[in-house]
Amino acid sequence: MRFTSSEEYQKYRRKHEYLEIYDELEFLVQEKELMVQDVLLLMQIREQRELNRRLKQIDDTLKKTTEKNISGFKSISNMFDTLPYPSRIDMSDL
Repeated sequence: MRFTSSEEYQKYRRKHEYLEIYDELEFLVQEKELMVQDVLLLMQIREQRELNRRLKQIDDTLKKTTEKNISGFKSISNMFDTLPYPSRIDMSDL
């Protein structure tokens, strides 16, 4: 490209400097947006881990409670099994 004056060359040079600066700023903005997305993903991962930990605690509690209830029902059932059961009911005793 040929320039007829020094002034035209300066305008051309400034225009390209502005374009370079703009490109660099655009890159920095995109980089920052990616960093923000990374942070948001990390926060979601942390929240999900916390939720999973709480769900595991609830699951463990439910399992223990269920085991206790089953054990209690079995012991009640065993008590009934050991009760003497008359072979014949005598109506005169009533």
